[in-house]
Amino acid sequence: MSTADPITSSSPLPTSEAPGTLHGITSGDIVVVVLYFIVILAIGLLDLWLPMVRRWLSKSTPIQPAHDNATSTDYFLASREMSWPAVMASLFASNIGSEHFIGLAGSGAATGIAVGGYEWSAGIMLLILGWVFVPLYLHHNVFTMPEFLKNRFNSPRLQLTLTIMSLLLYIFTKISVTLYAGGVVFRLLLGWNLFLSAGVLIIATGAYTLLGGLRAVVYTEIFQTGTLLLGGLSLMAVGLHQVGGYHGLRNALPDSYFHLFRKPTDPDYPWPGMVFGLQLTSLWYWCTDQVIVQRVLCAKTAAAARSGTIAAGFLKLLPMFMMVWPGLMAKALYPEDVLRHGTDAAYPILIVRVLPPGAAGFMLAAMLAALMSSLASVFNSSSTLFAMDIWRTHRPQASEGELVRVGRIVIVVMCVIGLVWIPIIQNGTDQLFVYIQSVSSYLSPPVAVVFVAAVGFRSTSERSVFWTLMFGLSLGLARLFGEFAGHADTSVFFKLNFLYFALISATSCVMLLATLSWWDGQRSDTAIVTTVGMEDLGQALEGDQMELLDSDDTDDNRADNDDNRADKDDIRDLKLGVWGTAKLHPIQAGASVALLIVIVGLYAGFA
Repeated sequence: MSTADPITSSSPLPTSEAPGTLHGITSGDIVVVVLYFIVILAIGLLDLWLPMVRRWLSKSTPIQPAHDNATSTDYFLASREMSWPAVMASLFASNIGSEHFIGLAGSGAATGIAVGGYEWSAGIMLLILGWVFVPLYLHHNVFTMPEFLKNRFNSPRLQLTLTIMSLLLYIFTKISVTLYAGGVVFRLLLGWNLFLSAGVLIIATGAYTLLGGLRAVVYTEIFQTGTLLLGGLSLMAVGLHQVGGYHGLRNALPDSYFHLFRKPTDPDYPWPGMVFGLQLTSLWYWCTDQVIVQRVLCAKTAAAARSGTIAAGFLKLLPMFMMVWPGLMAKALYPEDVLRHGTDAAYPILIVRVLPPGAAGFMLAAMLAALMSSLASVFNSSSTLFAMDIWRTHRPQASEGELVRVGRIVIVVMCVIGLVWIPIIQNGTDQLFVYIQSVSSYLSPPVAVVFVAAVGFRSTSERSVFWTLMFGLSLGLARLFGEFAGHADTSVFFKLNFLYFALISATSCVMLLATLSWWDGQRSDTAIVTTVGMEDLGQALEGDQMELLDSDDTDDNRADNDDNRADKDDIRDLKLGVWGTAKLHPIQAGASVALLIVIVGLYAGFA
């Protein structure tokens, strides 16, 4: 494909436009955004007040808001009663934040479609989540991922270590990034100060998250998913028409912009890193990260959770076209604007330049939908981790109400810490999405290695897991803080591409874990507290109604198994392929195969 000069902007930058600000948002757009805020708050608080209204109508007493009697399961896991469409919408909306609109489009404008590989690989990981990890998580009735590791190895220190690592990742890659991305939008479109924007977003999102818990978050995410899809696809269609269709876009930009796989020496997306290193961070994010897994833990059945993950996998095919391509369109249509405001401004530039009044406000609302949904998800998951894995561990006598109150306080604290980190992000990178993925690549590989070992290899010892986590965390933090301290060009350790770093970190962690496990000479004395036989797990995978086990039931089952299998191991090995022992749901299996075929076809088409 030949390369032509970028298309000249048909809407030149007004001379009266203030530096760093885009004009084009009208009063009608502002009205649309305000109405959207009102609707979201109403939906988020709906579940909070409906029970009170029902009690008032039935003359029951006392009349009080529902959150006063909320249990930890109600607040943190939405009472475990969500259907598969709700799980699907929550997974998608929790993942897609305004940092995706800003970051994906910005990386698209800077380097092309290679960044879209992150989105398409997510579909594969969602299948692994639904078929491999979900049955285990649900069957063992855990609230959090650190709790899963604690039960697997009977180790409170593993629980505490993973909780701290997760909270650090949320501060560095989620809360602060989301607030920064929202601040970029408000600064460009409304001229607001970065911290004023962040404060408004915290108040708006925190209101329903603090009071309503995960149920309120899921309800709003269902609505926000529709807004995201409608707004994102509409802007893509309008922008593609403006640029002259796909062929016009290809002719306007260098040919290298339209290839997923880059040279091994590419500074951002080398193909060996995208093929191998990317899978490590994706496995951590989609299969072991609390923000994502908490969405499937709230499902009412295993079948609903799995269907939700499969459907979300299909939705993850869209961000390439909804977010990456608009970045390319902005670069092709308005190169001067992108040069002036930076590539991370590509998406807002396209909104202002190609959409009519009112429609721009709707798109701004769609970006706010993405921001608020992802921010609310992180708020709720952070509070869950601290309340259930730290507070409850050190205060086992804590009441349900106390756990909920502690969770709400944690949300406020995390917001403050995230605000403090914003200036570091602002000065640390010119591509927001690269920043997100680089930090994840530094800190997540040891978590991915440990979870695979915990689930797939019974010989893994507690000591090996703990020191692997400590080693991987130390390695990642040294790289992270070294970069921000200005040592990025001082040695190979800091110069190495972040995806290559993830590969090296994971390989080192695997070697350390295997060596320590071999040195211990025996498997962990205590496997998952609620471990069941393969036959029981197969039945759980078959049934639409997932029966959650408690420790008392498990003790009884284990005693029976000991009588029947005296000459066998007490604890059965949990293999990654365990789902193969169960009866497959034909529709779910067919949809999974179809998703894999589509992903492979897309990769082949844009290689």
